[in-house]
Amino acid sequence: MIRRIKVVAWNRLPIPVASSDEIEGITLQTVGDELEHISYIMDNKGWDVAGEYQRRWMRAEARTAPDEALKQPEFDGLPIDTDRTMDWILNNSKKTRKPYDTITNRNYYWDDHAARSELYKQVNEILEQPGAPQEATFGELPDDISGMSNAEIFEYHWTHTTFIPISYYSSGVFDAVGTALGRFHYYIMPQGTAHKTREGIFISITNVHVHASDVYEFNGFQPLGHWGPPNHASIFPRVAFPPLFFTSFLASNGRFREYRDDTGFGGDFVIVTDPKTTKLAQPLRGNVRSDGSLVPGQDLHSNGIHGLRPSRSDVFGHVAGVADFPTRPQRQTLTWQWRRPIVTYTLRERLQIAMPIRRFPIWVLAAPNAP
Repeated sequence: MIRRIKVVAWNRLPIPVASSDEIEGITLQTVGDELEHISYIMDNKGWDVAGEYQRRWMRAEARTAPDEALKQPEFDGLPIDTDRTMDWILNNSKKTRKPYDTITNRNYYWDDHAARSELYKQVNEILEQPGAPQEATFGELPDDISGMSNAEIFEYHWTHTTFIPISYYSSGVFDAVGTALGRFHYYIMPQGTAHKTREGIFISITNVHVHASDVYEFNGFQPLGHWGPPNHASIFPRVAFPPLFFTSFLASNGRFREYRDDTGFGGDFVIVTDPKTTKLAQPLRGNVRSDGSLVPGQDLHSNGIHGLRPSRSDVFGHVAGVADFPTRPQRQTLTWQWRRPIVTYTLRERLQIAMPIRRFPIWVLAAPNAP
């Protein structure tokens, strides 16, 4: 006799969840037990910083960071961690290196119109100060911020002209940096000299500083993956066959907030790194107007890496247009190039961004009267 088989999505099946002593012999009686075991798993994976940050958050008095805390004066009084460095971020994750190389190798801080406009504002403030020299320096940042006050770190953080977001959410990537920071930003500040001209400010960039900042908080809705001792950390649950048991648990921002409400502990804090400085092979120079556009014909040098590629608005925004650019024989002909995106994604990452993996049903075969 042939029995009829129906296909059912896994989240509609009466799948039993493993009891506390079936998950590698551990006991998960409270939310705090779950969070403690997440830090334990992080340690087993070699993600020491992520485990340290989670334990620090769990043992601090309850404090919730406001929205956009990095924009609040002195970070709204939140504690600041300055122990991490840019080298740690770049050396412990494959996902962080490519955006950084984009910053240093493709003149992102100069090609971007808004970044040049912000640079003009900051340089102009220096040149407008009483007693300012005719040629002023800008973008000088400290090498070490560990001994600075909260107010000084806040001022240091805001000394930038543009930024790039780095996000691990929906990417399916679990590593030392992603589990410690989740989503953060690279902040970029050029360094060099500048003097006023008849048409704007002539800027010469010799170095580029990049630092990272993040708020360690659990606001909003965000799944944080499936965790199971001794070392399971993934966007997918760990399942034992047979019987059909989940041997991991799903963490989320809501569980951390629940822990804070239950215990009175769980303090958000800010993470700021020292700057990483890159010296350009050759200075990058140009005459910049107040609106961020370049004065045609005075973008004199490139940094010797990829060359200076003026944006379409920089050229076609002027009446004379391309004819204003010098045509001396030693100059290379300017050609238009479409800009590549700051961060590129694999096909898998694009699918996960468009439709998060957690929404995909996993189809299994089950008899209609299966227990």
